[in-house]
Amino acid sequence: MFRSARLKLTLLYTLAIAAIMALFSIALYIAISTATSSNTEVPESVTPAVEQSILDAQLARARLALVGINVVGWAVVASASYVVAGRTLAPIERALTRQHQFTAHASHELRTPLTVIKGEIDVTRARERSPEHYQQALERIDAEVIHLDTIASDLLALARMEGMDERAERQRRNVAAVIAEVLNPLRPTVHERNIGITLVVSSDLEATLDWNRIRHLLTNLMDNAIQHTPADGEIRIGAARVGKNVEFDVFNSGSFIEPDDMPHVFLPFYRGKVSDPETGTGLGLALCEWIARLHGGTIQARNMAEGVQFTARLPTD
Repeated sequence: MFRSARLKLTLLYTLAIAAIMALFSIALYIAISTATSSNTEVPESVTPAVEQSILDAQLARARLALVGINVVGWAVVASASYVVAGRTLAPIERALTRQHQFTAHASHELRTPLTVIKGEIDVTRARERSPEHYQQALERIDAEVIHLDTIASDLLALARMEGMDERAERQRRNVAAVIAEVLNPLRPTVHERNIGITLVVSSDLEATLDWNRIRHLLTNLMDNAIQHTPADGEIRIGAARVGKNVEFDVFNSGSFIEPDDMPHVFLPFYRGKVSDPETGTGLGLALCEWIARLHGGTIQARNMAEGVQFTARLPTD
C-alpha cells in the first residue's frame, strides 16, 4: 500500500515540477529567440536566406540545450521526489505499523484472561460441585478479572500516550510523602513475601512535578520490582536532587536483565526472556518511559552487583 502511495506521490511531485520547468523553458526559449533575432551580426554580403539559416541553427542549438536540461532535470527531480515521498510517508507508515501492532498485542493480552475465565466457568458448570470448589473457582475468576482490569487500564493509558499530546500538570509537593502514598498499598504484598523495603529520601525534599503521573510511574516500578524480587529479597526506593533534576531510584535484588533484553525493556508489550508470561502486561515500563518523557526527563535500567536498578531523572524547579 505504501509503495503504491509513494509512487503516486513521486509522480505528483515530478509532474508538478516538470510542468514548472517546461513553462520556464518555453519562456526562456522565447527570450533567447527574441535576443538572437535582434543581436545576431552577419556580414552585409550574406543573403537573407543564409542569415535565416544561421538564426535557425542557433535556435536549434538552444532548443537542444533546453531539452537536454529538462530531461536531466526531470530525472533528477524524479529521483529526489521518490526520496522526499518516502520521507513524507515514513512517519505515517510507522504510525500505522504501531497501530497494527498495538491492536494485535491488545487482542492477545485481552484474550488470555478471558479464555481462562471462560474455561473456569465451563469446568465449574460441567457437573455439580461442592461449595468449596465453587468458592475456589470464583476466587480464580476474580483474580483474572483483576488482571483483565489492569490490562484494560494500561491499554487505555498506552492509547492515550500514543494518541495525545499532553502536558504535565505540575505542583510542588514533598517527595517523601508521595513515595509513602505509593508504598502503603503495597506493604501487605511485600510483607507476605517477606521482602524488605528500604526508603532513602530526605524528609524535606520537595519538587514540582505532575504527581498523579509520578505516582503511576513509581507504582509501576514497584510492581515490576516486586514481580522480580524473590522471597526474602530486598527493594530499595529513593529520591534525591541532582542539580536541577530529581532522581528516583528503584532497586530490586535477586534478578538481572539479560543483555539482549536491555535495549527493549521500555517497549510496549515487551517481556524479557526470563519474565513470567502469566504476570504483568508488558505495558508498565512503557508507561514509565512516557511519563519521564512527558516531564522532559529520562529513565534507564541497569544491572547492579546484586540486582537491577531503574533510575528516572526528571527536571524540576
